[in-house]
Amino acid sequence: GQVILPGGSSSFTFSAAKGQAVTFATMYGWSNDLFFAPANSGIMLYDAKGSPIEGDVSSQIKLWDNGTRINQHPGSNVQHPGTAESSPQNITEVNGTDAQGNTYLPASSLMNVFLKYNGNSMFTLTIKNISVGTANETPFSPGVWAISYAISGNLLNPDPIYQEGKLSANGLTNIAEMGNYDNLSTYLGKITGIFTPL
Repeated sequence: GQVILPGGSSSFTFSAAKGQAVTFATMYGWSNDLFFAPANSGIMLYDAKGSPIEGDVSSQIKLWDNGTRINQHPGSNVQHPGTAESSPQNITEVNGTDAQGNTYLPASSLMNVFLKYNGNSMFTLTIKNISVGTANETPFSPGVWAISYAISGNLLNPDPIYQEGKLSANGLTNIAEMGNYDNLSTYLGKITGIFTPL
């Protein structure tokens, strides 16, 4: 897992069968506890006809507030970990502004995500940090990714990393606040059998 600096990118390659989805989480580095992740149940990898999906899937990425820290104005001078919320809040989507009134561009203006099909059920997903020069310039922390298994068309555990409207769990806070993926990697390995630090 490495930090993806503004202008940089990181790729990972994985195998997935029809009906499966890929998901990931990475910290908005210059924030107290915000993270990027696809909407659940992740980015579907095959269309209804069973053909692999390729191309720009950035529109499926959202920015989330982990709900464990009070958000300072985002930027390189954010103090980590910052002030704890008096009691943890549920995970919520940051849609333009956070609970403290700080403003954010859409996630797809900060992160470009591109899916390539390599053949033989193998895909490569590339995350590019396009925040350079924007009002929300930020590094992305090391993160985790996971594949949701599909059994007879139903995704097994369609939300392995987070659940909107619920409290953060299973080590996601460590990513959202510090970019530390150890706990969440261990958890994902137990429930999906597939986990890899980004």
